[in-house]
Amino acid sequence: MFFIFKRWGLLVPLIFVFVGVAYVFVEEAIMGEATPENPGWGLWPVFLVTACILWPLGRRMNADAKRVVIDTETGEEIALDRSHSFFFVKVEYWAIPMLLLTAAAFAAGPPEYQERKGKKNQEGTAIEQPTGEQPSEEQQ
Repeated sequence: MFFIFKRWGLLVPLIFVFVGVAYVFVEEAIMGEATPENPGWGLWPVFLVTACILWPLGRRMNADAKRVVIDTETGEEIALDRSHSFFFVKVEYWAIPMLLLTAAAFAAGPPEYQERKGKKNQEGTAIEQPTGEQPSEEQQ
């Protein structure tokens, strides 16, 4: 896989991965292990926090991106572009797709877990029923 980036544009995926890994630990510490009754929050906090980091960071890094210098020999003005980008998109603008992904993930709701009733694991043995649930007539 190739990453096309200019200057510190590689921070975009690195920040996303760092926030995602941190989120896994924080969510598990707060909510405990995910279960069908407690599925967790989904990925929308990861996208939101990443967007909140990328926008101000990118604005600050790209604030002085354009610089005009004058060639002493020819007197010609040369514009230097020192912007930070990832896949040709400036770092701060990556916050917009992250916010769109936040909205989509939030609208989708928490992740759905496959119902365990009557399912078999890879070895072919029946999976235990969670306590408090009785097997349906079809499963008996």
